[in-house]
Amino acid sequence: MLGACFPITADLKYYLKDLNDARARIAAVPPSDDAPFIIRQETQALEETERMIPDAVTRLGAAVEQLDLFLTARASEVAEFKASSPEAAATLEQVLQQLATARELV
Repeated sequence: MLGACFPITADLKYYLKDLNDARARIAAVPPSDDAPFIIRQETQALEETERMIPDAVTRLGAAVEQLDLFLTARASEVAEFKASSPEAAATLEQVLQQLATARELV
């Protein structure tokens, strides 16, 4: 669950960055004889990235939901883990921050 959230979150962030970069590259193409070809290539790359985003969002949503269910079902164990040591509390806080980041992307 948690292991699935991190790479999917990274993938989704990459896709969104790639989408913005492709749009910027298309806008920055100077007028020339090659411009239509370059714009067509960049547009194809942009469309491919756009097709990948919904799948990543769906997978991330499912992973976040599973992690939420896991943490809710084991609330007492999570509380004990958090109380066990400062390191455990810090680790749990990092996990919850990653979960919040993943929720924002979904």
